[in-house]
Amino acid sequence: MPRSLVVASAWLFGLFMIALTVYVSTDNRFGLMNQVRRVPGGDKTGHFFLMGMLAFLVTLATARPGLTRIGSHVARWGTLVAIVIAAEEYSQRYFPTRTFSMLDMAASLGGILVFSLLSFLVLRARQRA
Repeated sequence: MPRSLVVASAWLFGLFMIALTVYVSTDNRFGLMNQVRRVPGGDKTGHFFLMGMLAFLVTLATARPGLTRIGSHVARWGTLVAIVIAAEEYSQRYFPTRTFSMLDMAASLGGILVFSLLSFLVLRARQRA
């Protein structure tokens, strides 16, 4: 996949995540979030995949051609995404329309870990090709 497409995907996904965060921060009792809440474990699954995909795309988008220290790169960007996501989750304690949850945080961090490992495998395969 061309690097420019990966970078554009990361930006678009980041904007989508910001829009989703604003949407769920409103006192919206209808629509998408109502459907997600009806599915057992839907919220946690969403946290896992959305935050994981964010880490995956950011890690790939910031990888320059000729990258030699893949493990350091993946750890750096995975950690940065984890810090931002943990801060956002913790900040929910201060918004009346949001609910802080350690389970949400664990699902988010688990997704970041798994998808960071996946990005490591993709970058390593790219390097060997």
